[in-house]
Amino acid sequence: RDASMRKALLIGCISIFFFNQSIFARESLSAQKIFQNSKDSIVEIRVDVTLSNGIKVGGSGYGFFIDRDGNISTVNHVADPEDVLKNFLKQNDLTIVKVDYWVVMISKNRKYRAELVGADKYTDTALLRALDIKPDDFRPVKLGDPNNLMPGDVVYAIGSPFGLSDSLTMGIVSGLHRHLKVNYLEDFIQGDIIINPGNSGGPLFNSQGEVIGINTMTLRSIGFAVPITLANFDLLKKGNVNV
Repeated sequence: RDASMRKALLIGCISIFFFNQSIFARESLSAQKIFQNSKDSIVEIRVDVTLSNGIKVGGSGYGFFIDRDGNISTVNHVADPEDVLKNFLKQNDLTIVKVDYWVVMISKNRKYRAELVGADKYTDTALLRALDIKPDDFRPVKLGDPNNLMPGDVVYAIGSPFGLSDSLTMGIVSGLHRHLKVNYLEDFIQGDIIINPGNSGGPLFNSQGEVIGINTMTLRSIGFAVPITLANFDLLKKGNVNV
């Protein structure tokens, strides 16, 4: 009888353990908590381009730290102006003379010079590295698994739409594995969040505060993000993927 009671008690303890684990796994953070936790992980990216005729043009987007080496994930169409401007340059017989990269931590009001580490135009992903930044000045994001997403899941985007820095947007996943024929390799996350100019390259968070996508674009009021698993950071750290 004692053995039976001990067995029943053991089974009960195991059941309680797994029940508590499942509750923990489903625990969601508030929008305010996700925003506060990410303030030292997200940067505004500014790209200053000098053309062969002396004219200077600029662009901007967002990005986020992925590791302690100061590497910053963003999208190729923010980080690679030559790819974006190639038609304009060809039509006007111009070349790019110089490109300067800057990353701005809005939360600390600090600006750092950066360099382009690698870019992949096929997936529209890129990697920058902040220079002369102290380890205590930033915190890498936690990366999640977009394969666990389902339509209806709540997601959050942070960016700088139309220059309005550190703007938080909340929405839901509308669809998965979307193919729009704009990139060579595609597996877009579709959501009802709006990815306005300035949001590109910023993080898409799940409700646990993990980055599961890189915000890319909006088509007819529908937002799209590249799954974080499509960005091959190991290859990007070695330089441009498409050469």
